[in-house]
Amino acid sequence: MRLVYNILFLMGFTALAGCTPSLADRYGKEISTLKTQEEVDAYWKELERIDQEVLLNETNIATYDSISISNMIRVALLFEVPGKESYLQKGPVPVFTLSHNYNKDANLAYWPVIVKCAEMGGVVDQIGYPSYPLESIVGVLYDYSVFEQEERYPYLVERLNKSTGGFVISQLEVALKYEKKLRQLREEKILGSWYIETSKDEKSDRTFEFVKMSDAAIYKKSGSRLQKLIQSVTNPKIYSIEKEPFGWYYELSDKGDVTLYDQNDMDLINYTKASE
Repeated sequence: MRLVYNILFLMGFTALAGCTPSLADRYGKEISTLKTQEEVDAYWKELERIDQEVLLNETNIATYDSISISNMIRVALLFEVPGKESYLQKGPVPVFTLSHNYNKDANLAYWPVIVKCAEMGGVVDQIGYPSYPLESIVGVLYDYSVFEQEERYPYLVERLNKSTGGFVISQLEVALKYEKKLRQLREEKILGSWYIETSKDEKSDRTFEFVKMSDAAIYKKSGSRLQKLIQSVTNPKIYSIEKEPFGWYYELSDKGDVTLYDQNDMDLINYTKASE
């Protein structure tokens, strides 16, 4: 009864917070049927199977994001409803669920789950906290690596802790709906194209672009993924990724060169133009 009560309470609470309860309701009902620790453990194992055997073999990006964020919602429900005691500390699912997601809004919303894992210890410590999850989040935002940049970790964690939290499940649902909305946009104009560099002097064959879309907004496009850019009011050369928590930004010069800066105005990458 305690499990059922907690599920119903959570669903009602997230609904009051403005969450459309479709996925929360569906997975909440699934989880509410779990009566024993063995059943809860089996559910975790099923999420791991979906991640490893279904998600990683999916080639359609829209389907991939749907599966990935759905898994995030289930993990969040498992933490909030049965209680922390249900989490298999040696299980990699919560960390895999982050590292295999490429939607920045979902990753940011999911951060409190990673914090809970860190508080409990186990596999997240073995994989590396906070380095591994930070690598995932910063990588999705900027295609930039913070590997072995330990001096940055305290600031990045602090900013994530301040900018995330609260209604994790409702934020994940919003992220999925927003991703679907972005896929309806049409590309109107490419403003520039540059080679992705995860660190200085490590240029890849992949590129990213600044594009104007059919909603008249400018986006950073990597592959087929879009991230909305917000142009500075005081300096039209500066663009920030919408809702990013770190205060990093791009500067687009009159010559069409792009540089990524951190919160202290330190240049991180001076990107090389792709062939036009």
